[in-house]
Amino acid sequence: MEFEEMKRKIMIVDDDENNNISFKIGFENRYNDYEVITAESGSECLKMLEEEKIPDVILLDIMMPGMSGWELYDRIKGNPTWKNIPIIFL
Repeated sequence: MEFEEMKRKIMIVDDDENNNISFKIGFENRYNDYEVITAESGSECLKMLEEEKIPDVILLDIMMPGMSGWELYDRIKGNPTWKNIPIIFL
């Protein structure tokens, strides 16, 4: 029986699609053991987390329309399931 090695997961949350693409390509080309998922809004990020797409780290844009990065940070840290996910602000 073969076991597929689990990739570490990075979530990038940025309303700028070009930033998401650049980060995704950069990480995936440099590090084979990382899977990069992206969200373009705070609500999209929360939906992904609710669907159990739990990353090892979140790279988070502060200045986003709608829900700011700070608001999203508070929502994530206020949830017992997600509160230990490291968050790095972009």
